[in-house]
Amino acid sequence: MRVSRCQYLTVFQSRLGVENLPTLILAAALALFVALGPLQGSTPAASHPKCARFASPAGSDASPGTRERPYRTVQKLVDELPSGQTGCLHRGKYRESEVTIGKPGIRLTGYRARRAVLIGRLRVNAARVKVDRLKLVGRNPRDLPSPTINADRVVFRDNNVFSPGGSSCFLLGGTTHVRHSVIVDNRVHDCGDTSTNFDHGIYMSDVDGARIIGNTIYDNGSRGIKIGPDSQSALIRGNVIDGNPIGLTFSGDEESTSSHNVVVHNVISNSTRWWNVQTYWPGEQGTGNVVRENCLHGGNSNPRYNERGGVSEEPGFASAHNLIAAPSYIDRG
Repeated sequence: MRVSRCQYLTVFQSRLGVENLPTLILAAALALFVALGPLQGSTPAASHPKCARFASPAGSDASPGTRERPYRTVQKLVDELPSGQTGCLHRGKYRESEVTIGKPGIRLTGYRARRAVLIGRLRVNAARVKVDRLKLVGRNPRDLPSPTINADRVVFRDNNVFSPGGSSCFLLGGTTHVRHSVIVDNRVHDCGDTSTNFDHGIYMSDVDGARIIGNTIYDNGSRGIKIGPDSQSALIRGNVIDGNPIGLTFSGDEESTSSHNVVVHNVISNSTRWWNVQTYWPGEQGTGNVVRENCLHGGNSNPRYNERGGVSEEPGFASAHNLIAAPSYIDRG
């Protein structure tokens, strides 16, 4: 059964004939979804929004925020949007050093499936916020992670997220404990500075029950996903994690550890400097962490890091029933 999954991936990709990595790794993820069936824990597909307020790069913050007379800034839109309502961005570029969402239950999305571009830091400080169908460029004057999630049950879906030369992209927690947030069906790439070891595609700290599902996570500054310190019971499923210096790390610090995190049915491949999967435990080691039924491929120029498909033998996680095979990305050879 595991062999047939990877054969399916290879056949699916070879029939596409596409040449760029982002499109190809998305195809790999889609093929994996078809082979495995629906993903447990995923959220329903985003529906076409009924917009209560609008913003446009050609608007004015003195306007009432209607479709015909939209606001100018994203910050004005989220400040004026009632809880439980949807704010829509007309297509175009919004340059704001920081946008903070402080109202629970709102949705921020692109209007009529047109992917607006927000350039600057996006911070979510309220529960049950949804952000979808946007291009989020995290570069900001203070080089802080973006998007930053500081609230429970926040959902980011179908966004294109990157921050070249900046900082990490997604930060879950860090300043407050975050529960049951979801990052699903996003592209997360080119996040941070490749000359450091501190910038990641997704960084989880002080988090319970996160769901990282169906994303393509590639070419980031350091790790594709950093689990911890203090990440508990995360589900990381159905992602393609490729071409990062490190694919994924289970980690703790001197005061906390990360436990019961499950990494299943992902493609984790071609880490450029170290392991596809590794750990960092300066204090107590994590327990109950599992890496199982993934497709793994080393691809590192240093053969040491290609052993076992690029999975280290460090303590703090169990590895089982993974398939070691090249996923046949066309431009990876």
